[in-house]
Amino acid sequence: MYTVKRRNPNEVVALCTRLSDAFTFLSTTDKEPVGTYYIEDVHHVTYFNEYLTEYRGYVLLNDIYEDEDHRTNTYQFGISHGDYVENPQKLKGLSSNSYAPWEEVEAHFKTTVDCLHDGQKSVE
Repeated sequence: MYTVKRRNPNEVVALCTRLSDAFTFLSTTDKEPVGTYYIEDVHHVTYFNEYLTEYRGYVLLNDIYEDEDHRTNTYQFGISHGDYVENPQKLKGLSSNSYAPWEEVEAHFKTTVDCLHDGQKSVE
């Protein structure tokens, strides 16, 4: 079930069983501009700093925090719907979500997705 909400005031305007139906609320009209509505737990890929890879219908994304001294990563994955990501969540089980090497991140992402496809809850 997909929940469509209005941004201001924050209220539920529709519950849709298909994502394609929920997307119809995101279309613009003369009265309601882009951004008036959003789908809860569904984000456009540009919401994240980096779109890294896709595997078996899931995408791996990265949010980056940088300051003068260092850069940290927060790797997340979710179900791919083209330009949108459903239910993004932190990729758990890395040696360090902030500083894990790319090879570890990619391998763990694929293992996590394989477990989800095989019906397991997680790889931890």
